[in-house]
Amino acid sequence: MTETRFTAEPALRRPVQFLRESIRDLGGAIATGRQLFLRNLRSLHRRSFLGYIWLFVPMVVMALLGFYMQSRRIIVTATPDMPYPIFVLTGLMLWQMFVDVLSAPLLRLRADRPLITRTRIPLEALLIAGIFDVILNAACRLVLLVIVLAVYHTQIGSGILMLPVAMVALVALGTAIGVLALPLGLLYDDVGRAIALGTALWMILTPVFYPIPGDGLLRFNPVTPLLVTARNAAVGLPPSADFVGVAAVSVILLVLGWLLLRLARPHIVARLG
Repeated sequence: MTETRFTAEPALRRPVQFLRESIRDLGGAIATGRQLFLRNLRSLHRRSFLGYIWLFVPMVVMALLGFYMQSRRIIVTATPDMPYPIFVLTGLMLWQMFVDVLSAPLLRLRADRPLITRTRIPLEALLIAGIFDVILNAACRLVLLVIVLAVYHTQIGSGILMLPVAMVALVALGTAIGVLALPLGLLYDDVGRAIALGTALWMILTPVFYPIPGDGLLRFNPVTPLLVTARNAAVGLPPSADFVGVAAVSVILLVLGWLLLRLARPHIVARLG
């Protein structure tokens, strides 16, 4: 049996070797993450009778709640560029994808604790498996969105090509935040509870149910330009002016979080063990 030892020697003492090993492990983690994703998918089907129906139930319930509140004028808002049902359904789908991918790192590492402490599996493989799961869920929800777009006879142009780009940027931002919070989240359960509470409050400051004005402190919400760009792409509208900048920062934060995760692995293994 091969034994893996983690030492207290700083990994950055040999930065070139550290980067080389990180890139090497990342390449192998993609295939491993795919296998873990398929394993979890089969396990989920065995434990759930309704299966993928649960992907739609929360979104449909919240959308119906939004429609009811608008019909009763509890929420008074106007979305001149698209019908309100499309506005809400698209916002809910994209927001749920962001929340899922933000929560995935902490949930995956807690769920796969024995796998981490007893094997040499790269932590990146667990994160990639979680991202695959989020992408599958989002793809299933897109089916409902396509049906709604067809019902409202929405014209879809070449701008739809921006939709996957914006969704990837949203996944990158959520994953980056989740990975950066991961080391502290494994030490204290309060972090997981704070994430749940924080995302609930964060949704109110994000254009999910109603447009958000572009002035004041709300313009610093990093999710807004990514979500707005993805929503606009679904109906052929131009992207947000801040999309490129926020997307670039999201990728940088994701790379930074990945490298910090590599440095923190010995401490994570010790904590989980």
